[in-house]
Amino acid sequence: MVTLFFLLCLCLVTGIIGHTIDGRQVNFANESHVKSFMTQSGHIVDCVDIYKQPAFNHPLLKNHKLQRKPSFETDKITSTKPINWLEKVRCPKGTVLIQRITKDDIARGKSLLNNSLIYQDSSPGHEAKVSIQKRPAFYGITGTTSYLYIENANNNLNKILVGWHVFPELYKGSDSTFLFTSWTSDGFKNTGCYNMLCQGFVQTNTLYYLGSEIPRTSVYDGETYEMEISLARDPESKNWFLAIATTIIGYFPGELFSNFDYADGAGWGGKTITPPNVINPQMGSGYFPDKDNFKHGCYFRFIGIRVHDSGEFSGPENVEVHSDVPSCYKVEFYGEDIEEYGYSLQFGGPGGDNCHI
Repeated sequence: MVTLFFLLCLCLVTGIIGHTIDGRQVNFANESHVKSFMTQSGHIVDCVDIYKQPAFNHPLLKNHKLQRKPSFETDKITSTKPINWLEKVRCPKGTVLIQRITKDDIARGKSLLNNSLIYQDSSPGHEAKVSIQKRPAFYGITGTTSYLYIENANNNLNKILVGWHVFPELYKGSDSTFLFTSWTSDGFKNTGCYNMLCQGFVQTNTLYYLGSEIPRTSVYDGETYEMEISLARDPESKNWFLAIATTIIGYFPGELFSNFDYADGAGWGGKTITPPNVINPQMGSGYFPDKDNFKHGCYFRFIGIRVHDSGEFSGPENVEVHSDVPSCYKVEFYGEDIEEYGYSLQFGGPGGDNCHI
């Protein structure tokens, strides 16, 4: 099966790492649930006591104090219209949404990693992205549509990724688009996972959850759907808060990371991953960037980084623009040339059977 990572575009992905498959691990998302739902996409989600959610079983979080809201103003990290196209379920007061995790889910995530499909130097994938590396400290990242990441490569690689993707192997054969996150504190050697497949991310939202299906996606030259994603570090708690549109979903506790008081690298773009000897899939809309029409190529707009610890986002400077196979996938960075899109870029392409580096 071909593994595609794109939203209308694509995203990088990770599987579970360094966790055993046993009864306690399998049930960690379900032990404290007070209500369950079957979503329209066929997934079971549990309403779990916010203080008894999986994250607090992590050894590094035993003394962690729940932070329901960031100390900074949320309008400084997001400014687009509310989420009206993301699958949602309403949980009772005092509980949060956690997707049901089974033994098969954990085994599948671990198998994907073991098969070198995820985050391996030899992974048979391609990427097209705009990035910044080893710049002075900054404290957040934002962008509208697809996947983005933020990292600190000092000593160990601390990294958080967020976005949309299509990943049939992870989602029981579904070729729908899903919201995802992943994180690591050592370059995915022994820590981190995908969505809630391990303890770490603290959910605070009662409507939206990690791993939820995105039923409506953009159509070439037609209706466009976009999602503004923001990651910003709280200057007081050092937790990294995830916001989608105007909504805080939760946060990655600072205690998870070895040295993530600030970021020194970030990126926006797309990636495809396929098994050997398989035709490379489309990335994004399947078309190359088209500066004259943002309804053609997969795009980011209003990308930025948070230079000051509690300030607003500003456009990135001195970026690197990279596509490893320009004949199949391209990326173009427009800076702030297009006023109504702020700092923007487009990426994507048709793929094909001649995309070997």
